[in-house]
Amino acid sequence: MTYVLYGLNIAAHLVFVGLLLFLSFRMGSNGLMLISVVLLVHKIFEWIYSSFLIPNMLNGWDTDKVIGWLGLNMSRMEFIVTISHIRSLPFYSLYFLGVFLIYGEWRQGKFRYPQPEHIVW
Repeated sequence: MTYVLYGLNIAAHLVFVGLLLFLSFRMGSNGLMLISVVLLVHKIFEWIYSSFLIPNMLNGWDTDKVIGWLGLNMSRMEFIVTISHIRSLPFYSLYFLGVFLIYGEWRQGKFRYPQPEHIVW
């Protein structure tokens, strides 16, 4: 049951990203394109992180070596939480950049539809 839900989650995410890419190509929006590509890449890196890195970090010897090399005075779980927060920072900054790009495009009038009184029937 878990694998079915995991597969449905991936399929829904891919459909959402595909819809955003379709809208970005249709409207010519750079902000929507940036957000959809970042969503896709963020999901791929999140899957790699949760599937491969966290189990290896929880084993202990890799994490203890890295903590020793860096000279940090923290536990293994504090190190994992710190790494998980740091790895998401570039993605969130790219999301904000995409939002500002969309706002700039909206201010230039790219997303305005014709008003009802100007439509010819």
